[in-house]
Amino acid sequence: NSDVHSRESYHPPDLMINGNSIKYVKSTKVLGIIVDEDLSFQQHTENKLKECNRRWNYITRTTNRNHGLNVRSLTLLLKVTTLTKLHYASPLWLYKNLEKCKGFWNRVIMKITGAMLNPHRELVEILLHLPPLEIQLQSLAIKFLCKCLTAED
Repeated sequence: NSDVHSRESYHPPDLMINGNSIKYVKSTKVLGIIVDEDLSFQQHTENKLKECNRRWNYITRTTNRNHGLNVRSLTLLLKVTTLTKLHYASPLWLYKNLEKCKGFWNRVIMKITGAMLNPHRELVEILLHLPPLEIQLQSLAIKFLCKCLTAED
């Protein structure tokens, strides 16, 4: 059937606004968020994780379980420098990409504790007073919705 288009061959119709043609793109950056054509936010997630890894590696490059920053300092630096980057607009993109971010999260909390083996992630989160990534996301989503519902526009 000629009416059925495969995803690869489909090209949306030209869009005109006030006589100006709007160019079709596969992704664009809006307010710091890379929005792709299927709203998967995969490129955005990859960029966020790369930036968070870069920041975290810079902070911890001279720290190990025997010397360097202590647990309290590392936890504070994580919250201030890295989680703020990861949390930005996370209710929009993180739900679909939570599994990709869990690997980063596990490496971070293991580095903070200096664990040689792999203790249960939940126990480490409790010891560090860091909620699981899923709970952080739910909390941010609730705060966002509360702001939306109480905004006077």
